[in-house]
Amino acid sequence: MMNARLFRNIAVITFCVAVLLFIIDTVFVFDDSWFNGTGIISTFVLPPVGILSGVLAYRKTESRIDGLLIFANISALFIYFAFMFIGTLLLGP
Repeated sequence: MMNARLFRNIAVITFCVAVLLFIIDTVFVFDDSWFNGTGIISTFVLPPVGILSGVLAYRKTESRIDGLLIFANISALFIYFAFMFIGTLLLGP
């Protein structure tokens, strides 16, 4: 059986990597780069793994930290949609 600490570390790493790649893709990467789009793709691929890991850690420990990690990964899953919503509000359709 896997350790709850391992699941917690996976949840933290997936959240950090997804947000970091999204920021890099949004701020520093332009259309002609090979790296274009990886931040957006990472927000759809990595957070579900983090959510699953957070749920498995929460089942074992029932810690508030694990609940916070579940919430953080859910928010990372919807960060692209929030970014598009805010951009539409500021710049118009």
